[in-house]
Formats: sequence, C-alpha cells, structure tokens
Amino acid sequence: MRTKRANDSLPGGIALVFSSRTSRLKITVDSMAEVTLTAPSRCPRERAVAFASEHSAWIESRREKQREILERIAEEYKAHDKKSPFLGGWIAIEGASEPFYRARAKEFFTAECAALAKRLNRTVKTVTIRDQTSRYGSCSSKGALSFSFRIMKAPLFAARYLAAHECSHLVHPNHSAAFWRCVENVCADYRSADRWIKQNSAFLRFDPQ
Repeated sequence: MRTKRANDSLPGGIALVFSSRTSRLKITVDSMAEVTLTAPSRCPRERAVAFASEHSAWIESRREKQREILERIAEEYKAHDKKSPFLGGWIAIEGASEPFYRARAKEFFTAECAALAKRLNRTVKTVTIRDQTSRYGSCSSKGALSFSFRIMKAPLFAARYLAAHECSHLVHPNHSAAFWRCVENVCADYRSADRWIKQNSAFLRFDPQ
C-alpha cells in the first residue's frame, strides 16, 4: 500500500504539493501571486528545492506581475470609496461583504438555473454557494450545481454565462462540441463572458482589507 505524502512548504513561501497524477515538476503562480510547486509523489524534497531555486528568477518575475495587477485592483476599490463590485456596478454594502454576496448568489443562481433547466428540459437538484477560487462553478452527475459567491463581483453577462455553462452540463457532462453548442444556444455571448472570467480571476478573488 502506497503512503500518501504530506504537502509541504519551501523557502520563499512556495507551497509544495505531491501528486500521483503528475510525472514532472511544475510551478504555477496564481492570480493572487501565490506560488505552488507540484511534484510527483516519489520526488525527493531536495529535488523540489533545487527545482524552485533554478526557476527563482521566473517565479519572482511572475509574482511581480501579479502584484502589480493586485495593486491596480486595490486602487480601483479605493477610487470607489467604500463600495464593492456587484454584477457590473459598484454598490455600498453594509456589514461583511461575504454574507451579502452569498445571499445574492443563492437568489441569482437559483432563479437563473431554474429558468435555464426548464429551457433544456432538465431538473436542477440543488444549488449550493461556496468559495471556489479556481473553478467558479460545477455540476455533479446527479444534477447538483455549485457556484462561487465571488462571481457576483463580475458583470451580469459573466454571471449568466456561468449559470448557462453549468446548466448545459445537465445535458452534456463533458466539454464536447455538442456541449458548447448547447451553451451557445442559451448564452449567445458565452465566448466574451468566458474570456472575462479567465482574465479577471484576481479581481474576483481580491478582498480589500
């Protein structure tokens, strides 16, 4: 029986993740300038440390680029004094913003997905709101849909696309050509919406202090 290795951390705040699904070392810098080094399960820790050191210049360059993006987002928040983004606009939110976003996301996706499922002749089992930061939505094989509350910070057309994307999985549980035709049938501008979400991950994940 193979023992699962515990994740670790490397110098410089780099997260080390061991995975049986990869055969090579891989470094990623996410939208919040956080660095992860993914290594094969049997990779010696010393090799991972050396690999990170070999790529230190690239890591710092990517980190700096993401920090600059985060600084611009912080300035955007500052320019909208004490307001928060909501479906394409900026509004004053009293109290903690996360409960507000969660409540609005539950209302929005419950109604949106019910209408879409009816068009697609399918049934939504449940709609759950979470804090997903890489995948902003998901659809289980049993028809349970899940969305990140953070998508409420996106423009309305992006939120509607996400609902269309996940509801289309009720028909096609894959990303085949047929799936994308289904998405386009219920959301004509899905390409621009999908592009907006991918390009604005830092904006969606940003939480002003």
